[in-house]
Amino acid sequence: MWKIAKEYCMGCAVCTMQCSGIQMVDGYAEIVDQSATCLERAAQVCPRQIIQKV
Repeated sequence: MWKIAKEYCMGCAVCTMQCSGIQMVDGYAEIVDQSATCLERAAQVCPRQIIQKV
């Protein structure tokens, strides 16, 4: 399971450009598809490193 620490999200949307499993909701990144294979890539490009596998 993947998690985004929304309280640290700056709303840059870089992760959404890398993964269709993440969408911007109310200005923050939110995982909408836990089975998306691109979540790991999104975690790697996040400038704040707030996308983590738990």
